[in-house]
Amino acid sequence: MQIDNVALRGVATQSSLWSNDVAQLAIDGNRDANLADRSCSSTSEETNPWWRVDLLGRYSVTAVTVTNREDCCPTRIDGAEIHIGNSLDNNGIDNPRCAVISNIPAGQTYTFQCNEMEGRYVVLVIPGQAQYLTLCEVEVYGYLVMTQQVVRLKLAQKDQNMNLTDVDLQVAILQQGGIGAFCFTERQVAQSAVIPAPNNSDDCFSLKGQFGKG
Repeated sequence: MQIDNVALRGVATQSSLWSNDVAQLAIDGNRDANLADRSCSSTSEETNPWWRVDLLGRYSVTAVTVTNREDCCPTRIDGAEIHIGNSLDNNGIDNPRCAVISNIPAGQTYTFQCNEMEGRYVVLVIPGQAQYLTLCEVEVYGYLVMTQQVVRLKLAQKDQNMNLTDVDLQVAILQQGGIGAFCFTERQVAQSAVIPAPNNSDDCFSLKGQFGKG
């Protein structure tokens, strides 16, 4: 089974903003570790700074890879924690912990094994201290929890000569699996032939109840 960096398809946010170093820069696919090159995210200095990526679906996460800043202050990340789960309580920090980052040398990339922890949200937080949280790349490796159902649906697609996008397959999973809710971005809606258009301007919307579930 191929395990991809699913963070590349996610939506990132963080507790505050330093300069123009927005949360999404940490999942731009670029490990450039110089903050001035605008490929790193950074919060302001604050107590318990956090960063979070919404994977837009439930994944079994095998590993999280973090690239630390190179041009300054590499010890700022010391003590950061990685949390994974499906809850947004306390900004997702209350989800189970995958790892504690004791140290990452300047400009280096370290991988932390998460042993297939399940979750939609991956959160990095520096607990209990006033600090900047700077991330030059966060990679999340994993696979959809419903991988076997995806395979069955793709086989059905082949047999019936159906032209479904990956998003359409996710909708079919909802119909067959009874999950009852999923969040799609506006771009995904535009790519799909089966998702009804949202009636609001939110970045994503729930299909809960669309298929008589949830």
